[in-house]
Amino acid sequence: MGVLRRLMVVFVSLFVILGAAVPSPAEAATSSQIVEAQRILTKFAIPTGPIDGIWGAQTAQGMCTFRQLAGLSATRGGITSSDLTTLRNYNSWYSGQWSIPAPARNGRSTYLLANETCQTMVYVRGGAYVKVLRISTGRAGYGTPNGNYWLGATYPGWSCSTAFPEGCYYHSAGANAWYTTKNVKYSKYGNMYNKRSFSGAYMLHGSGSVPTYPASHGCIRVSVANSDWLYRNISNSSGSLYFSVIGQY
Repeated sequence: MGVLRRLMVVFVSLFVILGAAVPSPAEAATSSQIVEAQRILTKFAIPTGPIDGIWGAQTAQGMCTFRQLAGLSATRGGITSSDLTTLRNYNSWYSGQWSIPAPARNGRSTYLLANETCQTMVYVRGGAYVKVLRISTGRAGYGTPNGNYWLGATYPGWSCSTAFPEGCYYHSAGANAWYTTKNVKYSKYGNMYNKRSFSGAYMLHGSGSVPTYPASHGCIRVSVANSDWLYRNISNSSGSLYFSVIGQY
């Protein structure tokens, strides 16, 4: 055994003894390969952060979502050679997100699907992917329940949670953030924007804070801008849209 090889064995042994993580596939991927993946994800309107060749939480989120759309196991793990092949194939086969066929869900071709593993949500309409939205689900101790539901009606604007009022304040963000009384505009008070129930007190709602990891008290957060998009583009009436929550972070 050569000196270099012996040094490598010692180095790996130290990693194991110290409990260090084995390098992930993302760390094995080159910067140019990560850039290529980020460009393809961006083409398909999958949020991935800046195209910078750096593997980070947003790119992990994007790759997880792509695997879901491609019918693969949805994980936040690093980019593999198999992933690159699939990305390149999809780049060749499809012109955009909308052209990727989406599977029916329990016999329905129109639905919202929140994936807690990826921390993203997809809107499918008529068997086609329409939009990917970043989400933040329930943190440890406040888990968001998996299941199949019908969304409740939308309550436009900001509402204050009775269970967690400490996060409430006056807002100006959002198309529905203002109300008018006697020709005077007032900002609304709350911490949930355009809320919709899906299981008891669990809500899908807009928020000013949507990190790449679970951070809520069990609700599913989307950005204020995405909440406005949902308000404009899907039905706001109760029981009209099938909604599923799957996965685990």
